[in-house]
Amino acid sequence: MAPGKIGQTYTFSCENVDKNKLIWEVKAPGADPYTKTNVSSVSITPVTSGAISVTVTNTDGCPEDNHASGSVIIMPSIVIDPTNPVNPGITINARVWNEGATNDGSGTITKAAAAETARVPYEGGYTVELWDDHSMLGRWQREGHVMEIPGTGTVAGKIYYLRLYVDGELEDVAKVMVY
Repeated sequence: MAPGKIGQTYTFSCENVDKNKLIWEVKAPGADPYTKTNVSSVSITPVTSGAISVTVTNTDGCPEDNHASGSVIIMPSIVIDPTNPVNPGITINARVWNEGATNDGSGTITKAAAAETARVPYEGGYTVELWDDHSMLGRWQREGHVMEIPGTGTVAGKIYYLRLYVDGELEDVAKVMVY
């Protein structure tokens, strides 16, 4: 079992076995459970938070069926959503979200139901950087869902990038178009 992220591909595989003897049972967030046969691996790209659960059975019958299983817990993604476009030199506004999450009413963030693509305001701390094509223009520490950062130095007709870090890990990159 390992933590994972929405949109990242996870591959489960078996080596040194006859793929024609394998039965894969897969449960993934945002998809109906399914079975695959005659393949040596399965790949899953989750679209929402939840648990990927995979069981593989080798039916060669020697001496009896062999089973293996694994899982990946997909956490809600933290994403940044800037208002576009912006004017040169003007404050850049953005919102930070827990995507693939829901709020149970008590303030607790949990995974969303598979059919939902819910967004809950992110209220923790983070670092955001503003980049052009070649260099960082600034770095700011922020907390909470709504963010404002200075657009000082931005030029009309260019695309800039907001890079969002949580606990030192790059979580998301979003384009900011300046016109």
